Amino acid sequence: MKLKCRKDDLLYGFQQVQNIANARTTLPILGHVLMDAKGEGVTLTATDLEVGIKIHIPSQIEQEGITTLPARKMFNLIRELSNPDLKIEVESNHLAHIYCGTSFFKIIGASETDFPKLPLFDQEKRFTLNQKDLKDLIHKTSYAISKDETRYVLNGLYLSFQDGKVIAVATDGRRLAYAQAPGKSEETLREFILPSKAIQEISKILKDEGQVLFVPFENQVAFIFKSSKGVDECILISRLIEGSFPNYKQVIPSKVKGMVILDREEFLSAVRRVAVVTNEKSNLIKISFSKNLMTLLAQTPDVGEAKEEIPLNYEGEEISIAFNPNYLMDVLRNLEESEISLEFNDAISPGVIRNGSTFLYVIMPMRVS
Repeated sequence: MKLKCRKDDLLYGFQQVQNIANARTTLPILGHVLMDAKGEGVTLTATDLEVGIKIHIPSQIEQEGITTLPARKMFNLIRELSNPDLKIEVESNHLAHIYCGTSFFKIIGASETDFPKLPLFDQEKRFTLNQKDLKDLIHKTSYAISKDETRYVLNGLYLSFQDGKVIAVATDGRRLAYAQAPGKSEETLREFILPSKAIQEISKILKDEGQVLFVPFENQVAFIFKSSKGVDECILISRLIEGSFPNYKQVIPSKVKGMVILDREEFLSAVRRVAVVTNEKSNLIKISFSKNLMTLLAQTPDVGEAKEEIPLNYEGEEISIAFNPNYLMDVLRNLEESEISLEFNDAISPGVIRNGSTFLYVIMPMRVS
């Protein structure tokens, strides 16, 4: 194998694949990246047997070839190079010679024979979404994914394609985030649960332009990332979480007694300040509504008390509800719009934060002793 390429292009490729390649596994080959040089570039492939990634790097191929090289070592090496261009030559024994300006390195590789092949899939049944929209869906919902491994079906992001839109839902049982965006599908309805690790890797790839194709097959899904010119830049394949996602519609209140419009930044800042006096044992703030006023209060034994008042337009009955401040800050930090609505019924019913018609966040109240 002999190839020449831009250092920054190869660095970007290794940056994406080295997150999936795992050098600590009992299978050493999974700590390597498969390099396949042919045609107009080199393809980098990595897998941990749950998530796989393949990315194409434009290169000048002088001699076609295939090998595997240690992912983390290559990433660290390329990152430190100062010359914008580099050359890689790989011998038949998989010893790689790397030239960059006045620098020269030898990296010991391994045969591609034992490297797991990524599964093949048919693109006939697919769903299409703008990369920016998927990026927005993940940003607005993924923080609510459960980290409790005993609740397996909640350890991922639920995605549903229907009626020309894609719906994303995440919940940990104490709060639920819902968002939707326009999407094009070749089927009338398809739904699946994508694991957290796949979500993390997809987030690193997504850009503000171009499209992403979803291709479900068997118990897996392939994501094909296309540039603004329609060129395939990257493919990520992930296993899906088996099981049925809870009926999220049942936890969304159908009626509300009170609703206020809030400045998102002002509300976030107030919650952040009041939360300073909370701790793990008393991690709640009480939000009270009275005529044209919202009051945030936190009282923690052995710590102190904090109180914030925010004038607003409210004419309903007086009510107090306690929430976990971290759950409030999570949603407020991950929205961009200047205003949000907060809906509520009583002290023991969930509150709902809305942002237009395409986002809502259900948060369970906390009991006050």
